[in-house]
Amino acid sequence: MVSQILCAIDDADHSATAADYAIDMARQLSAKLVFHMVNPAVLPSPRGAPVYLWADDYVRFYLDEAFRRARRAGVSQVMCETERANCVADSIIARADLHGVDFIIVGASCRCDGIMSLFRRPVSRRVADAANCPVLIIRRVRERRRQGAFPYAERRNLIFHGAAAARAEPFAPASRADIARHDLA
Repeated sequence: MVSQILCAIDDADHSATAADYAIDMARQLSAKLVFHMVNPAVLPSPRGAPVYLWADDYVRFYLDEAFRRARRAGVSQVMCETERANCVADSIIARADLHGVDFIIVGASCRCDGIMSLFRRPVSRRVADAANCPVLIIRRVRERRRQGAFPYAERRNLIFHGAAAARAEPFAPASRADIARHDLA
C-alpha cells in the first residue's frame, strides 16, 4: 500500500507534468504527498561559498504553487521541502529515505545532447537506479509531425523503474466492462 509519495520538482515543463501525476496519485490513494525541490550548486568551490542555481524566493514560489495545486485537487496531507545540494539525485534519495516514502515520482526531459548524453546520466535515471522504493519517471516526448497534426504534438510516457519496481504492488487493472465502455465512447 502506498501511503507516502515524494515528488521531486524544479522549474521545467516535465517537472510540472510529474507534479500533476503525483497530485492525482496522492488524491486517489489518500496518500501523503511530499514535494521536494533541490537547489543545485552550479559553481561548487573548495575555497569559497557555492553559487546556487535559484534564489530562495524563486524556490519558495514553485513550492507554494505546487502546494496550492495539491490542496485544490483535494490532497489533504501535503508537505513542501527544499534543500541546497551539490548532487540532486543523492538529495532526492536521502529525502525519500528520511521520510520513508513508498513511491518517488520524477520528471525527465527527452532531449539528446549528442555525444555528451553518452557520458552524462540524467538525474531521473540515477534516482531510479539507487532508490530503495519504486520510481515513476514521467517523460514528455516530442513526436514527428503527422499529416494534419500540430507540429511536434507532445506525448507523455510513463516509465516505471527501480530495483524495488518488481516488488511494488500493481494498481488495479481496468475491468473488461470499463474497457468496453471506453471503446464505445
